[in-house]
Amino acid sequence: TEIRLSMADGSIITASQVFAKKVRIGQFTVENVECAVLPEEAVAAEPLLGQTFLGRFTFQLDADKGELKMTKVEGEEAGARGGAA
Repeated sequence: TEIRLSMADGSIITASQVFAKKVRIGQFTVENVECAVLPEEAVAAEPLLGQTFLGRFTFQLDADKGELKMTKVEGEEAGARGGAA
């Protein structure tokens, strides 16, 4: 499915909406994660971990240390596993 995305610089691009069977970050695995695949010309776009993954956790980002701490949201059944990272 094609979707339109607004980039940080205000530009609009067309991307492909797909579902990743599994996404693993450290000890956490989430199944069936909605993703956007950007076109080749979006070479300056940084990879993002979005709410379709992070929304299944409580999380805290320490940018100075480059650390992401995650805890599974209680009652979440969608393939997430583990405790604090």
